[in-house]
This record gives sequence, structure tokens and C-alpha cells, in this order.
Amino acid sequence: MTSVDIAFVLRELESLVGARVEKVFQEGHQIHFALHLPGRGGRTLLAGDGMLFLSEATPPHAKVPTSFAMYLRKYLKGKRINKVVQQGFDRIVALEFDGAKMIFELFRDGNALFVSPEGQILSLLVRERWKDRTLKKGETYTLPPSGMNPVDITLEDFLPAMKNDKQVVAFLAREMSFGGTYAEEVCARAGIEKSTPCNTLPSKDVKLLLNTVKGLLNESITPSIIGEGEKRIDVVPISLKKYTDFSETKFSSFNSALEEYFLSGMNVKEEENAKKEKMTREKKILVRKKAQEDAIMRRDKEAGSLVRAAELISASYSEYESLILAVREKGIGKAKQVSVKVKSVDNKKKLISIDAGNGTTVELSIEKSLAENINAIYSRSKMLKQKMLRANDALLKTEKLLLEKREEIVMQKTCVREKQQKKEWYQKFRWFRSSNGFLVVGGRDATSNEVLIKKHTEKNDLVFHTDVAGSPFVVIKASENEIDKKTIDETAQFTASYSRAWKQGVGSLDVFYISPEQVTKKTPSGEYMGHGSFMVYGKKNWIKTELRIAVCLSEGAFLCGPVESITSKTGKYVLFGPGTTRAADIAKKIKAELFQISSKEEQDVLRKMSTEGIQKSVPFGSGEILKNTYKKGYVKRK
Repeated sequence: MTSVDIAFVLRELESLVGARVEKVFQEGHQIHFALHLPGRGGRTLLAGDGMLFLSEATPPHAKVPTSFAMYLRKYLKGKRINKVVQQGFDRIVALEFDGAKMIFELFRDGNALFVSPEGQILSLLVRERWKDRTLKKGETYTLPPSGMNPVDITLEDFLPAMKNDKQVVAFLAREMSFGGTYAEEVCARAGIEKSTPCNTLPSKDVKLLLNTVKGLLNESITPSIIGEGEKRIDVVPISLKKYTDFSETKFSSFNSALEEYFLSGMNVKEEENAKKEKMTREKKILVRKKAQEDAIMRRDKEAGSLVRAAELISASYSEYESLILAVREKGIGKAKQVSVKVKSVDNKKKLISIDAGNGTTVELSIEKSLAENINAIYSRSKMLKQKMLRANDALLKTEKLLLEKREEIVMQKTCVREKQQKKEWYQKFRWFRSSNGFLVVGGRDATSNEVLIKKHTEKNDLVFHTDVAGSPFVVIKASENEIDKKTIDETAQFTASYSRAWKQGVGSLDVFYISPEQVTKKTPSGEYMGHGSFMVYGKKNWIKTELRIAVCLSEGAFLCGPVESITSKTGKYVLFGPGTTRAADIAKKIKAELFQISSKEEQDVLRKMSTEGIQKSVPFGSGEILKNTYKKGYVKRK
């Protein structure tokens, strides 16, 4: 990420103010803060390896935390973020807490430092030393030398700075920390040849260049991932002329675009490692299977040889009985002199090996009668056959395990393909399908409100909002169909439930809906409309609705939405409303409630499911279960 990228992402990360640190993880040079954001629930802030963004997904973490992560947990757990700032216009970001500061240097290999309010380094990820500064515990933290800050530079300062013979693009990229891509974009927008020496530009072009720089930095965020064929080549917060002929995947926020761009690669890598691990396990199982098959064949052959030997000896019973008696009389040391059929002797065990014919050799004890020897041979054969039966059972289990592992690999390949499928645009917002099939989409925050209204609202849609500060904008996508009363009622409940009225514990709320042309950024003279906010003009249509959300199990996933949208799909669901129970706890309780009213097959599915989907659907991070229902009506909770 460039300094420009960081400046844009920090606009969205203003929402981190007030977020509480729950845990800290370290993965290589990355620091991950597990945060609880008021009204939004759990999120993860990733910083390091040249990137900084807020993720809704939870990245994989090592089971054993590093000593640096444990140190940060000790001093930051439970603390709230007071401020998030970019240092100058560098790739350096600071998170400020009460009594401490976390600094992330996102250039080169990157670094993370825990600093006291006085600037003393209390702990850090990597000790480093340069000519002009040293980063180690106990030292005072100093910023590296920096260039001009394009955010606050004036024309009076910019004009003399341009009196040099560098190319315009190089000056913007290095001296103003724009990086190559954005430096070229500024030149293209200003209509100035990028290779032009700075000191040859007339004053009017210098002024134009500075205005273009300022305009780019103040542009509304319209993020996308840039692709060329199947390959992703960049992620940008605004539209760039450079990528006009490339494919674009639009996102509701720059954070969500960064999450998809960076974390999907991590997930694929994680999936590849898991696949390799499963392949390794499969090889181990194959080796075990081969050893079991060899053992069964060996015992089968040995058992067959013993039976044949017993039969051959029994056929010449008198001869071999006389042989045993003769060897016993003369002594085992002279056994070979008694008969040429004696091939070897074991003085210690009193055994003789004889050639029983047909290539069969058998051991006989001279301390037993021939009948006892034959019985012992049959007993050994029987014991081997019993071992074969047990080995066959073990082989069947191994073959079953091998089949399961291969099915896991097939399922994993399927999951990878599913994850790589392009996401629908509305999946980055809050959304549900009404009971009559209409798509309803709502903003999650100021940025997604802005994107939803500006980019995804059409003239036949309906827009919902409340007069409560902190309410989302919600849109019913008409798709040229007439929107029914039931869908309007469900959308009103959805809008009310995700408004700040939920946090205030309100049971019901008035919601209004309007047509898209009534929503505008135009304000009366002298007034200012903030990011994510709009003016509403004309008649409003009002609906009073209860604040309620329902949850059910649908096709192996948790489905959350307005009550009627869920009850139209199933008779088994859990209903919750505003309350003080934490989202993580209420999600577990909802899963338990669903378990009670589910079939055995559904319970098997529920056991394996995470509650993360429910937790993210709990407005403002808290709520209270109201009741659950079976197919035959409600079960009131005490």
C-alpha cells in the first residue's frame, strides 16, 4: 500500500475510535488486533507487511502466541482506541490509547512499536539501526526523514519546490510520496506529460498540478480490485485512468476490497497447506494399508503351509513317530544320523526341522509325541487365521479412513472453487431476501451508505431510513416489479433493527420510505452534508414497526432477517430483540435454542457450525432472546 492508499483507508478507519481491544496476535511481521466495535461487533485490524485494513473475517492464527503478542495483550487488552492517525504523509500509522501508542511502519520489511506517551519505545517487533535513528527498547522514537505533505502544502510552498530538473512523475512519486501509479494518475488528469522537467512548467500548470493532487486526495471512495484476465493486479480506492481498459470488481468500502485482495490470497495459501497436509495423511494411510495387506498375505501363506505340513506328517504317521523316538534315544545332537529328512536341529529348544516332502519343512519337538506335535501345528495355523481376521478388520477400517480423507480433499477442492467464485455486489452490505423474493440491501456504515445510494439505487427502488441518528439507508431493489406491502413491512423492521434505536433499547420505531429522487447531497446554502449522509426532500411514507430479528437454519447456514422473511421459509426459528447480552453470548444461546427444536440431521449440522454468522448479525453487538418456535407454535420463554 502507498501513502495514498493509507490516507484513503484511514478515512474509513475513523470508525475505530472507541473500539475495544480483545486480543492481539502476531503472524510474521503482521500484528492483528481482534477488536469489538460499538454497534458493529467483532472485527480484526491487520497491520504489517505493507498493508493496513479492517477485516470482517478472522484470519488464521498460530495456536501459541509470540512473546511480543503476549506483551501487547498484557498492556492493551480492554483498552479503547482514542485516535488513528497517519504520520505526515508517510506509510506510518499510529493507534493512540490511554497511556500508550502503537506505531506501525509499513515501508520496507515493516515494524511495530509500542511507545509510551513520552515517546519512549517500551517494546518493538524488530530492532533496527540507521545513520539518523535507532529503534530499540528504551530509545526515544523518532520519525524517519519525510518529504512534502500534499495534504496541507500551499501553492506558495509548492511553486519554489518545483524549481528542479526532475521529471514531474518522479517528483510526485518520491518527494510527495505518491508512488508511481498515483503520480502517473495525477499527470494524466492534469494533462501534463509525465516526463516533463518540473522547472519547465509554467506557473498555471504548477497550480493545475497542485489542484489535481488535492482533488485526487479529496475524491469520494469508490474502491475496486483491478483484474487482467484471471489475474488480480491491483486494489485501488478510486477509479484510475490507467485501468480504464481493465476489468473492475467494485466494493462497498476500501477495507472490504483490501480484505478480499489480501486475505483471499492468505486463505488460498492456507487451503493449499491444508491440502498438502491431507495428502501427507493419505500417503501415511496408504503405507499402513500396504503393510496390513502384506501381513495378511504372509499369515495366510504361513497358515496354509502349516496345514499342509500337518497333513503330510499325518499321512506317514508311523514313520515320523519312529523318527522322534529314535532321535530322543540317541540324542538331538545325532538327529541327522538318524534320518536324511532331518535338515537342522535346535539343541536349546529340542526341535528338529524335517523335510515332509513337496517342498514343505516342519519343526517337531522331540519332547512331545507326534500327535501332540500335529495338534500344536494345527493350533498355530488356527492362531494365524484368527490374526488374519483381526488384520482384515483393521484393513477395512483403514480403507474407510482412506476413503474419508479422499472425500475431504474433494470437498476442500469444491470449497476452494466456491470461495474463488465472484461475490455478488450486495454481499458486502447487510442484505436479505424478502418473503416474496425481493432483494433488500442496507448500509453497514457511512461509507457503505454513500456507495449504496450513489451506485446501487435505481429509479424504481424504494429507500428506507429513520430520523434516529446512526440509521442505515436501506434499499428494496425493484427489478421492474411492483413492490408489495409485505416486503415494505419487512424492510421497515430491518431498517429499524439496524438503527441506533436498537442500542437505546427501544421496542418500536417509526421508519419512513421514499423514492430515490428524493435523496440528494444538495443542501441549503451554508450547510454541509457529511460522508454517508443525505438530504431527503418531499413527502415521507411512515410505518411503525417493532425491532426484531429472527434466525433459522437454512441449507447448512444461519439465516438472519426480519421475522416474516424467516417465518415464510421455516417454522423453526429463534427471535431476538434489543438487550444487554453480548453478541458472542447471544449467538451461542441462539445456536443452543435452534439445536433444541431441530431434527437429528439438523443437529448433526449444527454441531459443526460456527456462531460467527449470527454474531455479526446482532445489531450494535448486543441483544436478548425473546422466544423460539416449533412447527406447532410458539414456546414462550420465562
